[in-house]
Amino acid sequence: IGVVVGGNYLDPDLKLNTTFTTKDGGETWMNIENPPRGYRSCVIEHDGVFYACGQTGIDVSFNNGDDWADFANGPFFAMKAHQGKLFVSTVYGELKIFNLLTKEDE
Repeated sequence: IGVVVGGNYLDPDLKLNTTFTTKDGGETWMNIENPPRGYRSCVIEHDGVFYACGQTGIDVSFNNGDDWADFANGPFFAMKAHQGKLFVSTVYGELKIFNLLTKEDE
């Protein structure tokens, strides 16, 4: 299973062709129908939950990247999951900390 995110940082609200998934180790990739809210600079997975962040927020997927929902608003640039927390970098070198979700939170 794999998920890649991206988009156009100059047009961060554009959702078209920004997120692709694979279920066969990268041999084929699918352009998903319900992507994150726009440009995303980072995607991570923790315990089966995917998080994608970018200039317009963080989105979450409970089904291997096929569908995404809002998680947090604001400009976020990089993420790390550690000990039940999601550490996210923001503007001006600030750090924001969220509780990680589980599949049961869906």
